[in-house]
Amino acid sequence: MLIKPCILNFSCPGDNGDTFIVINGELHKVSKAHHIVKLLGAIDSALSSLFYAANFLDEKGYRKQARISRLIGFGIFNVSFYIATSNALFIERSNMYFSRAIKQLMTLNYAFRRGWVICKSMECSVLDRARVDIRWAERRLAQTEFSSLVKYFNLASNIIFETMLSTPHIIYRTK
Repeated sequence: MLIKPCILNFSCPGDNGDTFIVINGELHKVSKAHHIVKLLGAIDSALSSLFYAANFLDEKGYRKQARISRLIGFGIFNVSFYIATSNALFIERSNMYFSRAIKQLMTLNYAFRRGWVICKSMECSVLDRARVDIRWAERRLAQTEFSSLVKYFNLASNIIFETMLSTPHIIYRTK
């Protein structure tokens, strides 16, 4: 049984460029070009990158880094649930996931020298891709009425950046 049987007759809701979103607990029909739809798409990309990174890192034996990626993913999921519902419980859960990620981050051993971080491994690169996607979602979020939530995406990308430093990378110095 298909979840979307409309694909059988090539006629699904949204084919005309509109979609339904839930914001602050209310269902809205909007254009797919709406700024909130763009935000939700950017969040979806960030989550996809985070969970891809987590799965990849698990397979490569980077268990702590994989756990951090998943925790950040769950934290961002809960921020998006807050956007949909306005239920403060989701912000509390997000804070809990970010706190767990920071606790896990503190168990990683790495040194940092000043300079630009350039990835030298797939482990670093998948984390960098997730960080970039989180930053893109953060910039979309800053353009909405939910801009006060930017701090969660900034925190998420900073934690992922720190996690990148525990994987093979190069420090490029300009001096």
